[in-house]
Amino acid sequence: MNDPTTMRTVQTLTASLVAIATHAQCVQSDLGFDPLQRNARTSEVAFLSSGLVTVGMPMLPNGVEFSRGVNVSRIDAAGTMLWFKHLLPTNPDISMVSAQVAATLDGGVVVCGDLDHGTPIPRYHNQYLVKLDASGQVQWSRIYMLLDTTNALGGFDFRGHRAVEIAALAAGGYAWQFRNERQLHHVTLDPNGMPVSCRMYVDHDLIHQRGVSAIHPDGSWFHGYFGDSVLFSAGAFGYFIADASGAVQVARRAQAPYASGYVTDALALSNGDHLLCGVSATGALFRIDAAGQLLWRRESWWPEEAVELPDGTILGKHASRLLQFTSDGYSMNSW
Repeated sequence: MNDPTTMRTVQTLTASLVAIATHAQCVQSDLGFDPLQRNARTSEVAFLSSGLVTVGMPMLPNGVEFSRGVNVSRIDAAGTMLWFKHLLPTNPDISMVSAQVAATLDGGVVVCGDLDHGTPIPRYHNQYLVKLDASGQVQWSRIYMLLDTTNALGGFDFRGHRAVEIAALAAGGYAWQFRNERQLHHVTLDPNGMPVSCRMYVDHDLIHQRGVSAIHPDGSWFHGYFGDSVLFSAGAFGYFIADASGAVQVARRAQAPYASGYVTDALALSNGDHLLCGVSATGALFRIDAAGQLLWRRESWWPEEAVELPDGTILGKHASRLLQFTSDGYSMNSW
């Protein structure tokens, strides 16, 4: 198809992320939750070599969140729960308000998200990261804060950052992203969760408050959005791609053919392409190749979260349904 996007540039600056709390006791687990209280709003799923891990926010049957922590469940390939953990900050003034999960090279998982320090309004100034082994035992946990140690970023606003995506890297360690409506930060961590590098990206036409990211195992990554906000025109569509060193390789922006909507997920595909899922009047799927070319877009039921299956098809969740799409974005099955 003809690619309607136009090239742009993205400002890249050096920032600093520090681990302000670096011991395993940042988080406690195994708090004796009643099984009836394990209900959770699932935030994300990570597929393992056998089975999967889910993370979510604990909820009462009436839909009200009731804990400062997050739930983590390991399920085998037959659907049997192997273990359940409830992670909770040891500081009673801090709450975990979001959760993401990624499989690690050693068979364990990392769980990360945002922290709310509470008063006077939720602020999400810090992020947390917890490493669990294959049996669900906490190995270490970290709490992080962004710093401008050189004052080189004087006018930029570090408040209100939200975790976007985390991935285990094939070479070891992790890549992690978080953003607000003004900036995107890309962080690399060593295998013990200690910061190695932190870059900040600034572009008011390409970094969206609803933007999503996808990180490849080699460390290259994609950030994109579809939709509208107070800062962007209705129906805007844009993305940029960076290599493993953090250098932006391509940045594009276009007007999507819909009046409004918002993005729900981005997926790093095994061949280097990227899938972008969005909500509009009819739903939307976009596939962008590794060189940044828009290959196709489809109007379809949209997956809120998506994973690539070994056969190249896409499996996603929409409300209480499971949807399956071909690699070309056409609907196959619905359950």
